[in-house]
Amino acid sequence: QLESLQEVAVQAAKFEVPVIAPLASESDLSLDNVFFSVPADEVLRKRMLDYVEATKTDQNIIVISDSKNDSTRAAITKRFPVAKYMPVLEEEENIAVDIEMFTGLLSIEKENWVFLETDNFKLVSSVSSILNSASSDTTNVRMFTTNKNRAFENDVISGSHLSILKFTYPSIDKEMGNDSFVRKYRRRFGNTPDKYAVRGFDLTLDLLLKLAYKNDLFGASDIVGLTEYSGNKFDYTKDITSGYFNMASYIMMYENMRIIRLKQQQ
Repeated sequence: QLESLQEVAVQAAKFEVPVIAPLASESDLSLDNVFFSVPADEVLRKRMLDYVEATKTDQNIIVISDSKNDSTRAAITKRFPVAKYMPVLEEEENIAVDIEMFTGLLSIEKENWVFLETDNFKLVSSVSSILNSASSDTTNVRMFTTNKNRAFENDVISGSHLSILKFTYPSIDKEMGNDSFVRKYRRRFGNTPDKYAVRGFDLTLDLLLKLAYKNDLFGASDIVGLTEYSGNKFDYTKDITSGYFNMASYIMMYENMRIIRLKQQQ
């Protein structure tokens, strides 16, 4: 995928043509004319940590991460030095946490904010179940992650548990409303657009409006700031040698069996 993008970008650059990539840049390629429309994982992680730092008071912060996410654990504990770390028991066919040890890390005086960093759905299911059981009138527990990957969307994960835990995470998109695009889509196709259809529409509309403002996408992106549509927003920052990067994202939270958008520090 990156190889194809690089080839297209190199050929288009000869004619000063911009290339829109419907993905994040996770490489060191120098593609000066490429617009990476999906915020990178590092951008989402920073936004989540910024949000927590801006809203926390005296919460008891606990980090649970598997070995694949040691770098994320390090980033969290660097931002919050008082955070406690809960190691994960990783075996060939099983991955879990020591319930007794974890219970000992919980506070009954303070609200417990637990970061779960993994791409293993078994660990997500286990930890969310444990946290749900620990949540009570005397123990307040809330769950976070800096990377809501497919593990958190597996069918075995209880939406009820996530709602009770007010599961909070960064996202490239928000829950769509009932705007004109959604209504027209339903009338034409008979169902609600999925997030890919919404993103395709938002990305295209953003490009057309910027080109209508100035018939030069490079110039328009240097002038136009944050834009927002049905389910996505865009705020491109120019890197000196590596193209344009979308830095816009949302903070989302499960609440009362719904997913809501939280206000966040910009």
